[in-house]
Amino acid sequence: MSAPPADLLVEALARHGIDGLEVVCCGPGDVLLRRGDLGEDAFWVQAGTFMVTGAGDTVVGEVGPGALVGEFAALTGSPRSATVTALEPSTVRRVPRDLLDHLLGTDIALCSQVRAEAVRRVRTTRLRDAVAGILGPGRAHLVDRLADRAQLRVLEAGESVVAAGEPADGVMLVVSGRLRRLGPTEHVAHLGPGSVLGQQGLATGGTHPAMVEAVRDSVVASIPTEALLDLLAEEPRAVAPVLLSLAAGGDGGRRVVDRSVVLAVTAPAGKGLVDGVCAGLGTLGGLTRLSSASVDGVLGRPGIAQSQPGDPGEVRLLDFLARVEHDSRYLLLEPDLEDTLWTRRVLRGCDVIAVACSPEPDEREAGRVSALLDGAWPRTLRVLVLLQEDTTGRPAGAAEALARWSPDHLVHVRTGCPADVARLARLLGGRPSALVLGGGGGKAMASLGVYRAMAELGIPVDVVGGTSMGSIVGAAVAQGLHPDALLDAAERLMGDLLDYTIPVVSLLKGERASRAIVTQFGGWQVEDLWLPYFCVSTNLTRGRQEVHRRGELPIALRASIALPGAFPPVPVGEDLLVDGGVTNNLPVDVLRRLYPTAEVVAVEGAPATGPRAKADFGLSVSGWQALRASVGHSKTYPGVMAVIMRSMITGSMHQRDAVVDSGAIDLLVDMDLRGVGLLDFHRVRDVARLGYEQSMPRLEQWLESRATVAEADADASGQQVG
Repeated sequence: MSAPPADLLVEALARHGIDGLEVVCCGPGDVLLRRGDLGEDAFWVQAGTFMVTGAGDTVVGEVGPGALVGEFAALTGSPRSATVTALEPSTVRRVPRDLLDHLLGTDIALCSQVRAEAVRRVRTTRLRDAVAGILGPGRAHLVDRLADRAQLRVLEAGESVVAAGEPADGVMLVVSGRLRRLGPTEHVAHLGPGSVLGQQGLATGGTHPAMVEAVRDSVVASIPTEALLDLLAEEPRAVAPVLLSLAAGGDGGRRVVDRSVVLAVTAPAGKGLVDGVCAGLGTLGGLTRLSSASVDGVLGRPGIAQSQPGDPGEVRLLDFLARVEHDSRYLLLEPDLEDTLWTRRVLRGCDVIAVACSPEPDEREAGRVSALLDGAWPRTLRVLVLLQEDTTGRPAGAAEALARWSPDHLVHVRTGCPADVARLARLLGGRPSALVLGGGGGKAMASLGVYRAMAELGIPVDVVGGTSMGSIVGAAVAQGLHPDALLDAAERLMGDLLDYTIPVVSLLKGERASRAIVTQFGGWQVEDLWLPYFCVSTNLTRGRQEVHRRGELPIALRASIALPGAFPPVPVGEDLLVDGGVTNNLPVDVLRRLYPTAEVVAVEGAPATGPRAKADFGLSVSGWQALRASVGHSKTYPGVMAVIMRSMITGSMHQRDAVVDSGAIDLLVDMDLRGVGLLDFHRVRDVARLGYEQSMPRLEQWLESRATVAEADADASGQQVG
């Protein structure tokens, strides 16, 4: 059917004369254009009438003399959006694509209107896709009716969508781009195309619970509650389940895994890195890879990737990029080596910018890194990849890189190590495999067995976080230790931790624990570890949780295990830090803020219940009396260390329960470790064996369920280009 720029095209064609255009005659029932075919030419109707049908053979309308059909597909090279069939003997003139391109290049007004129409059609298509996504299969007849009631809102990067507490008067669909939902102080989740927000508007007096803003240029469709209720009244059986699902929060915070990634390599050592990352992303879902050269080749026009805004070629380029992103799970974009229009375009239109550079770049390379990172929108996720030598034992350059560029994430990669490249692909694709280890004293050693089971089953660990004794095990995992070496290191670390002293500051001196930590981790910075890592401690001075992602690793670990009353607190500046388990004994929420779409295995060694009263020893206890009982092997009195440790864990149980109930954990490995004491640090191998035996069947079952999901994802895989 004729589009807004059709009249301008007709006028331009008339000025150039139509006598030289090929005449095509059609009989009743002849198909002039078929939906889905690639557009080559447009057609100008001279006589007769044609019927236009869209998806599902739905009649869109009729066109007659003077109408131009097929011009948009011809201009952009995109598939035909409708079928055009002659209803009676009809005559048209063929308008070649080359002539259309010439007209666009000589008529600024025409080019501007065609560009606007290209954007409008792309947004309309995406809107219907988003509406179809919430209505579900079998409700295609309702899509157009609901889409027609939607109001599109175009957002610039950084623009607020809604504010916390703002009235919600309907639902919103993300049509394109990327949003992020914020809590009071920290990032909560990403929302991509098809995600829903504002379900609170389905209830009277509902308000938006959190602020939402655009990460990059985006389009959001608002559907008034009234429109949904009207549809419910007309189609109650079809629409009621959809509204109930939305009202219950269905799809309101789904984890987005489809994304566009810019990957730039500035170091000579990175040769082949893009190929490896593409191979890794391809295993996660449909991948399309584009460079300026490949875009020129696919569109058959040299230089079209470098089209200036307003150029005729930009119409085709915009439509092509929009279709590719829409049809791909992952879109990997390669910038040019120099600052070009293509480079600027992809930097402004991506969700993630990753730059792989030398650990110690010279000024020229550092300038290129800065230009790439600064070229993206401020809220684009920035990942800095330091390319280490294959023989490197300890990564280099992390502290300097963090100080210079302050990326969101820093990753170390040895290009000759397939596991490192595969890990980078999962991180960039938003599908890292994360391991979060809780505290629990000697019981936390069960996580050693869980890690061994994961290694044997081929479950990678890409990101590690921990608290208390879980932070020690997690740091050793992040060092890249093999499960056997990890077990040996744990025995050395835990063999002799308890050095009692006069309890003025604490029951233990902490000297042995500190020495053991320095022996294993001395000289390491948190950011030097091979795997991205964090641990948590509790800031007594400021009354808050501290997340350690950089700085001296021994200090962070010593603070994370500083059980109050048992170990001395750790001074950092004027602050005193103690055990992370006081505020958060299973820091999955921290992991989720850093990696919202990760697959999380959380290991919990702390028991569900604590020490019980074996006898009524009254309201006061004599230390001498308790000492005599212990000499006689009586367990009438609870031990002071067990009471302190359990009190700490109990204080953060509500936090743990909230995380579990939120669904933030993909697999929670909580084990029955009765018979293992919180202070049984000398039983490393026994406790690790229990962790292995109890976790293995649960991990195997989880793998089977993941395989089923992967098969479903594979059905939606795209096609690699370039």
